[in-house]
Order: sequence, then structure tokens, then C-alpha cells
Amino acid sequence: MGCVTSRSSRKNGKNIFITGGSGFIGKALIEKLLRSCPGLGNIYVLLRSKKGKTLYSRVEQILNCPLFTLLKQEHAESLKKIIPIQGDITEIGFALSANDESILINEVDIFFHIAASVKFDDFLKDAILTNIRGTREAASLALKMKRIEVFMHVSTAYCNVDKSKYLEEILYPSRGDWKEALLVAENCNSTTLSIFSQKYISQFPNTYTYTKQLAEHCVNDMLLGEIPTVIFRPSVVVSTITDPMVGWIDNFNGPVGLAIAAGSGLLRCAYGDGNVESDYIPVDNAIKLMISAAWNKASIETPNELQIYHGSKYKTSQFKFGAYITFGKQLFWDEPFENKIWTPAAAITTNWLYYFLNVILFQIVPALLLDTIMVLAQLKPRLFKIQRKIYVANMALYPFMLNEWQFINTEARRLLQQIPRTEMVDFNFNVFPKDDRSIYEYYLISCSHARVHLLKENKEKTNRTIIKTLVMYYLDKLVKVAAFLLTAWTLLFKIDILQILWKGSSTYWDSS
Repeated sequence: MGCVTSRSSRKNGKNIFITGGSGFIGKALIEKLLRSCPGLGNIYVLLRSKKGKTLYSRVEQILNCPLFTLLKQEHAESLKKIIPIQGDITEIGFALSANDESILINEVDIFFHIAASVKFDDFLKDAILTNIRGTREAASLALKMKRIEVFMHVSTAYCNVDKSKYLEEILYPSRGDWKEALLVAENCNSTTLSIFSQKYISQFPNTYTYTKQLAEHCVNDMLLGEIPTVIFRPSVVVSTITDPMVGWIDNFNGPVGLAIAAGSGLLRCAYGDGNVESDYIPVDNAIKLMISAAWNKASIETPNELQIYHGSKYKTSQFKFGAYITFGKQLFWDEPFENKIWTPAAAITTNWLYYFLNVILFQIVPALLLDTIMVLAQLKPRLFKIQRKIYVANMALYPFMLNEWQFINTEARRLLQQIPRTEMVDFNFNVFPKDDRSIYEYYLISCSHARVHLLKENKEKTNRTIIKTLVMYYLDKLVKVAAFLLTAWTLLFKIDILQILWKGSSTYWDSS
């Protein structure tokens, strides 16, 4: 495929530069490029130095995840193409050395800018410096590159949710000025800026979506007419669906985290609307779309026009948030966790007061009690900390769980039609589970992967886990029956007291 893939006799040896290569999308992009585009040159990956770790040890850490298993088996020699570049997107000029900057300027053909702060609750100052200034520095570096053919900026489908419920693949008018936002962030202290945060982002769910929409305008203002540019807007990026394996994920964000929290008994109630449709895209679909879009921009599209693609499942399948809670309950049996605190009984509600009371009574209070017991047993308490994270995550996600948007992906579907037939096996990104059963099986495998590789539990179900699951199930039933009987007995007892008092009062008045 043109400048990016090279199975054909077309251009080979293209060099890639990636920011955010150690992240979820970045890892998947590196793996796919190396496995499906064997004619590529080097892949330069921007990495921050970490105490006690060299850049190459960080690369090894990236490659040690299961995602790269197939690549190591089939094209192990291609791993040598990964060249780490020390830098930091939060710094001016990425804090590149003169030598590294010279290499990038003279060698890079394709630039994927993925790095960003994806924390929904990030302070406004930090979000601006990472997502806007980082993008400005990426664009500035791209303008210096002598061989660059395509610059791709990864944004988010949710960066324009203030505009409409139906969002198209266009550059919407900006809410604010990215240059002004940078000026404020660079000259105000964090406390002052935090005070005015709500005024800045009043039309947006969080600082992430606000800064990402400004970053798009930064890209447009700096690169339009200078470099062929693509903006890719994925919706919720979830586990791999087919390529190179089913279910790979490296984080607890999104629906997998929600299902695991429910399945382990940690999440008892979620604040959101169970009838709101969830939009998601498997990360391997997103990567195929990104690579195809870069190829298309370099070889077909008008270079002076900004091209925008939505990575979404628009009208592909119907799936609602409430189903994730149902998944969690079923996971208790199909994929039981070794470490769980109770049987799942999670619910989802749009009533804030009901949600808050449930969190306090059935999540926070039990966590405090169990942590107290752990302290007395000289163990490290951790449940309250976990429950706090779950609550903070729900508060960050609830705008997306209470509202629904449609991300129209006409341009992405048009791009699918332009992929050569010989490349469809490797780059068909129109792959989604269609029915509820297929979706459940997909998330079951995803949660199994997360349980084994993220929670570090045994791959196979142990007898201990099965016994613990059954004991918790019947203990839960016993507690509920006991609570019911106690309540019934208390009510009956109160009725007897009232009858005694009534008889006593009647006798008194009669005698009077």
C-alpha cells in the first residue's frame, strides 16, 4: 500500500516516526507496521527516559507484551528496526538532542503523532501543555523534515461533542484559541488556572476533549498547505478483535475495566444510562484505518486538503452501556477472578442520589471495614484506594454514559473501498461483532486476557477459584435470606408492640 505498506514493487524503505509508542495505540501500530509492512525502513519511537531504565530496556518492556508474540515468531528480525529516540512531548522541541533531531529531520517519511494525556480528570494546565503544546512541537518538527510525506494526528471522536449529537468528519469551528490557551498555561500557575478551568471547558465534558479540539486547530493552522495531513478521530478504543489475536488490551480503561470491576464484586452501582448506545472501535481496526489513511493521503488524496476520519462503529451494531454490567455478572461464572470480594450485583442508574447512596453503603463502607481488618491482620489495606479509583473513573465517564452521539464515518467507509483487494486480508478494518452473543464472547476473551496479563492471575481456573466462587454465591444468598428474615421479624415484632400498646390504652380508657 503505497508509501506505508510495501508488499508490491512500489516504494520501499520508508521511515516512520511515532510519538506515544509506549501507549495502547502506539504498541498496536508498531506491531502492525512491522508484521504487515515488511518493506518499511526504521521505526523511530519517542520515549522518555526513566530512572534505572535505558531506552532499549524500555523497548524490551514494550515488546514483552503478548501482542508481539506472533511478530516474534514470524518476523523476529524486524524488531531491529525499532530505534528509540529520547524525548518528552511536554518539553519544547521534545527536548531532543541535536543528533536525534538531525536524524528525524533527514530520515523520516511518515509521522504518527499519537502521544497525549488521556486523563479525563487532568488539570487544565497539564492537559494544555501536553495535548496542545505537544502537538505544536510535533507540527514544528514535521515542518523541518525534508522527506515527510504524511503527518497524522490522532485526536478523539469526542472533541466536538459540544456541537451536535451527529458529528461529521469535518473541522468544526474552534471553542477558544489554541495560541491563547498556550499563553495562559505557560504564564499562569496551576492553582490560578484550575480556578478558571470550568469557565474554559464549560461546553466540554473534561479537559481532555477541550484540549484535543484545540490541538486539531493547531495542526490545521500550522500544516495546512505545507504537509499532507490527516486527523484521525477514534471513539472508545477497545481490545483487539482479530489481529494479531483476540482480546489483547494493556489497560483497565473503558468497557473491559467496567466489566471486571462488576465481575469481581467491586462495582455495585454505576452512574449512567443503561440504554445509551456505546460507540467503540477495536484497536486493531483503528490501526488498520490509520495506516490505510496515511497511504491514501500520500498516494491519492489532494495533499493541500486536510483529511479527517472517524474511527467508529456508526450503524454497524447496536450495543448499550447496560450490557457491560450484565457482562460483569456473567463473567463471575464464565471467567471467575481469583481475587474478588463478593458476588456481582451491579446496577446502572440515572438517579444521582440513588447512585451516591449505593456507593457509600455498598462500596465505601465495606471497603473501609475490610481495610480495617487487613490492618489488624498486618496486611496492606487497598480496597478503599481501589473504590476511590472506581468512583473517580465513573465521575470522569458519566457524561459519556448519560449522553449519546453518532460519529458519522462516511470518509472512513469510502477509504475502505479504495484499499486494493490484495491488501484486504491485512487491512480490512470493517470488522465488528454484530450480535449480543458475539460481543459477549469478544469481551469474555478480553477480560480473560486482562485477568491473566494485567491482574497476574492463573491462566486456567483453579479448584480454589471455583470453590471460592461457589462459596461466595451461596454465602450471598444466605446473607440476603437472613436480612429478609430479620427485617420480617422486626416488622412483626413492632406490630405486636403496637397491639400491646393499643390494648393497654383501651383498657386504661375503659377503666377511666
